[in-house]
Amino acid sequence: MEYTLCFSKTSLKNLVKIFANKRKVILEKLEQLRLDPYKTNNNIKKLIGYDAYRLRVGDYRVIYKINQGRLEILVINIDVRGEVYK
Repeated sequence: MEYTLCFSKTSLKNLVKIFANKRKVILEKLEQLRLDPYKTNNNIKKLIGYDAYRLRVGDYRVIYKINQGRLEILVINIDVRGEVYK
């Protein structure tokens, strides 16, 4: 089953700031995630104490939630490791 990607305002704002080559890699990883969000991968980790996940793409982190009922992935934030959790 394919999921729909939805982006928060913060994630879109931060995505636009990222250099084009890095942004392309992040979007490719999100496309893979959209096709199978539960695929076992070392770059995906459930966040402790939150109903959200972290996708690692180089120095960048993508924080997202999965809405199983609506087949939707909500991208909450995209930023470098030190900033994304603030």
